[in-house]
Amino acid sequence: MEGYDDLKKNENNNLTTSTILYNLRFLQYFMNFFRPAHNLVFRAVRTPFSSRSSFTRRAMSTTSSSPQVESANSHKPRYVDVRYAPPSVNPHGATIGINLTDPVYSGIYYETQRHPADLSSVLSRARAAGCEKLIVTGSDLEESGKAVELSKEHPGFLFATVGVHPCSCLQFTKAPNEPEKYLAELEELAHKAKETNHCVAFGEIGLDYDRLTLCPKDAQLEYFEKQLDIATRLHLPLFLHSRAAHEDFLRILKARLGELPRKGVVHSFTGTKEEMLELVELGFDIGVNGCSLKTEENLEVVKAIPLERIQLETDGPWCEIRPSHASAVWLKTYEEEGMAEEEKKVEGGKGWKSVKKEKWVEGCMVKGRNEPCMIGRVAWIVAGVRGMNVQELREKAWENSCRMFDLGADVDKNIEDLREVGIEEQTLIGCEKIWIVRTDYWTGHDPAPGLKIDFFIAGLILQCKVLKSASSSHGHTEI
Repeated sequence: MEGYDDLKKNENNNLTTSTILYNLRFLQYFMNFFRPAHNLVFRAVRTPFSSRSSFTRRAMSTTSSSPQVESANSHKPRYVDVRYAPPSVNPHGATIGINLTDPVYSGIYYETQRHPADLSSVLSRARAAGCEKLIVTGSDLEESGKAVELSKEHPGFLFATVGVHPCSCLQFTKAPNEPEKYLAELEELAHKAKETNHCVAFGEIGLDYDRLTLCPKDAQLEYFEKQLDIATRLHLPLFLHSRAAHEDFLRILKARLGELPRKGVVHSFTGTKEEMLELVELGFDIGVNGCSLKTEENLEVVKAIPLERIQLETDGPWCEIRPSHASAVWLKTYEEEGMAEEEKKVEGGKGWKSVKKEKWVEGCMVKGRNEPCMIGRVAWIVAGVRGMNVQELREKAWENSCRMFDLGADVDKNIEDLREVGIEEQTLIGCEKIWIVRTDYWTGHDPAPGLKIDFFIAGLILQCKVLKSASSSHGHTEI
């Protein structure tokens, strides 16, 4: 087989557009009982791969909807199916809960300035860790306004929620111009921010019976209902909070299911497996962070969350994963196998250094202050607990978040752009990994720089190795 000559990269967009000119011929049939040549399927997918990781997948079976290739003796153009999506340096990541308006990201702890504001460094680390979308949580009218402003400063990267946390619901009664005025201002803020795609959810709202000293139950119930009224009018998905209040929480949501077509996510989930399944049955997603990974019971819950209902978060500056947590054992392999490429470049491969706030240094994290860049650790643990590939988990969580909150990423592009093309000339848009499946039998190797593909035949299963073009020649995938 002559293969894959003429790999050309678009210099204006590194790794995003490659034109590959194919010139194929079969070398031989192996045995006469093998089936004749059938379909050749190329799939270019968004999922990137680590230089330390390899994946094994079953060969895809040929379907009747796939275009038929010419016979093995023909030199006419073959036909392939191509599916594509944009590339990324690290696995896609959407952190659905991050409290970036908290004073600690401005260097203020307990009303005392301890170090300069370093939010820009926090966001830089988040990007390096593969976070492409962050949802900044609003906890009251003022903080929601700040979250919206942050999203305006970082369009397409930061998004906001608008709402009043159950522990802050007494603010409604303390408002100088009555609760109705406060509610009206909250709705106006959410409405205007939604129109510009800066507000993507209503919340953080819900019930918290663990902290009734901050707000009594009756006030929480009243303003949970009233805020649900706003969310219903605005047709926004919900960003929900529930602590030790499942019975009331479930009852209220059940009564409004018909008014909430976009449902929402119960973030920072720490409830039981039974409670989780009841929420999932209603159509709600489950958000997982460090607080969701404290105990063995928590881990059993995480293991049982349906993959299509899971979302990932850090909920910084809180909910960090601590050595005392049952999940910490999974981090023993993170530094060696799971760390993002950019993080590996720091501190001799040990990752971002943390220092006490009193000894703050530019570029370092602060001990005890959780950040969105820690999302990789959350994903690593969740994947380990569930016994699945971490990249597959992050991609699915990414899709779940993007679909629910309409974060501006066309996550369905992979499966919608199936087309027939001549194999001798094909442009693959946004390719970073390709896996190839055949039911005919040949062997070949292409030495072209930038893209190297080896094909092997073992029975009816094709095995191939794809080496990542450009920055690394180590990453590969196997079928």
